[in-house]
Amino acid sequence: MTSVRDISIWHITHDMDERAGGIPAVVRQLSKQLKSKCIDNNILYANGDAGEVQYCSSVKCFPSSGVASSWCYSRGLRSSISEIIGQGRSLCNLMCHIHGVWSAPQYYGALEARRSSVPYLVSAHGMLEPWLWNKQGALKYLKKKLYWSTFAYPAFKHADVIHAITPLEKKHLVELFPASRIEVIPNAIHVPPLQDQALTRPSRRLLFLGRLEPKKGIHLLLEAFSIARIDSDWILDVVGPSWSSKYLSVLKSIVANRKLEKRVHFHDAVFAETKEKLIREAWTMIVPSYSEVVGLVNLEAAVNCTPTITTHETGLYNWADGGGMLVSTDIEAIATAIEDVCNWSADERVSQGLASRKLVEEHYSWQVVLPKWIKLYSSLV
Repeated sequence: MTSVRDISIWHITHDMDERAGGIPAVVRQLSKQLKSKCIDNNILYANGDAGEVQYCSSVKCFPSSGVASSWCYSRGLRSSISEIIGQGRSLCNLMCHIHGVWSAPQYYGALEARRSSVPYLVSAHGMLEPWLWNKQGALKYLKKKLYWSTFAYPAFKHADVIHAITPLEKKHLVELFPASRIEVIPNAIHVPPLQDQALTRPSRRLLFLGRLEPKKGIHLLLEAFSIARIDSDWILDVVGPSWSSKYLSVLKSIVANRKLEKRVHFHDAVFAETKEKLIREAWTMIVPSYSEVVGLVNLEAAVNCTPTITTHETGLYNWADGGGMLVSTDIEAIATAIEDVCNWSADERVSQGLASRKLVEEHYSWQVVLPKWIKLYSSLV
């Protein structure tokens, strides 16, 4: 088995916008951690402002253009990927790690890796979860089905490994890739030493933090908050960029119809220290997603000693073993969980936050997860 330090890894994805979260955040963190072990990292992507990625040897951007820009395609993309893989293959033990499944960089990355006999693995990042197939309308389902059978599956079925983030995602991926090797490695987060500010006495505020889109279940949260039997001084902060003006209007209509204007506050996206302060001061964070693969926001909250209420669909099968709660995507269930957490004493809230942090440290910290990635990469060359 080749030492992983002799490997050069190209992470290939469609978007690396610094503010986007999701895949860009995962790729950044994974690359940074690998670099800390002297493992060569490179990133190839199409869209977004990646900012400075100092822990990568090379960062190549091919902005999408033309009639196929929605596919993150640009003229010369495939030939550039071919050239990069060809040059890298001649110099070292090259490997491609493809993040995502629906765009041109991932598709051509898989084709060129196979053509050059370069090992490659595919992380779907939850993009193939059943909810995203079945709950976005008949037209979108047909378009996905056609693309999947014509392009994506023929390219990705030859991957050396299909990566699942949770055991639940693995269960779904086995149905799509019955003959493939599928390995589970969870998302991870840096867990710094516990600081005094992480134990800030929280306010009587509940928090949703993330993109405002139907998949995230914010409408369920608003309905649940409206019927939860809690004191009227509890506030719900809904923080994040809007997925569409139509969905935002739906959310604001719920607030108006339930007469919650004084108790539900919408905010734009926040970052860095402002984000961490908001998380620390919340009584709890609520992540009522219909479909998620861990979701870094749950981990971020736990690191800041803020417990979360989240759904079974996030794949956090052991979340309730710490200080968090797992519920179904059901208004009544979410309302009951809200009532339970709002009845905690201040000391109980701090205790639950510390338990959440401990769970993340033991199962989702880079100290635990990075060796799994190194072992997997090493097994492919």
